[in-house]
Amino acid sequence: VFLPETLKIKIKERLNLAKPFKNIVTAFFFFFLRSVMPTSFLFTAGFSVFTTFFGLILVNNFAFTQGNVGDFFFYIGFWIALVQGVITARVAKKFKDYQVIRVSIFITAVSLLAFYFIPAGDSKWLFLIPPFLALGNGLTMAFNTALISRITPRELQGEALGINASVMALAQGIPVILIGYITVGGATLPILVGSVVIAAGGVMFWLLFKPGRDDKFAAPSGAEVQV
Repeated sequence: VFLPETLKIKIKERLNLAKPFKNIVTAFFFFFLRSVMPTSFLFTAGFSVFTTFFGLILVNNFAFTQGNVGDFFFYIGFWIALVQGVITARVAKKFKDYQVIRVSIFITAVSLLAFYFIPAGDSKWLFLIPPFLALGNGLTMAFNTALISRITPRELQGEALGINASVMALAQGIPVILIGYITVGGATLPILVGSVVIAAGGVMFWLLFKPGRDDKFAAPSGAEVQV
């Protein structure tokens, strides 16, 4: 209702079930997305490993009930909502989107790694990590979306965000397929794997995204997309 339409010429196409798969291929043809999409994919895949399997770790290692697991994920969600609703806007006023991602993605990786080292049965440490996990996750998700929108030509912004959604959906599906193989090495190994995958996404972002080169189509400073 309140935001301007970026697509000036309406495109009338029938629903195409193959479109998400085409989007994933397209992500590597738009040069302004090639530096961001690998990070988006790895970050989502790594965090999906955590959300897919951590509930079982809470049950097996910390004797959580089904209700306890739900309460714990609500606790994490509360901190993520607080970060995205309060902290994100303040950070956006002081730092550029890519500067935030370069740090926040590693905060997420280290937070997951901290879960990996908690001794079984010592549940008090579980509640100290979520604020830091939420800080890294909330900032990364918000500023990644803002960055994709900002570096994309205005008429392609909607398509670029749709492509990102397809890439993230693919990333969420892969851990579900591989989780059985990962857990052979230990019940808590998925947490370590998730941390390493997210850290790899952070390294990819540092290596691939070059401010100035990849900001070719970025909006002027006074018209940047607000987070």
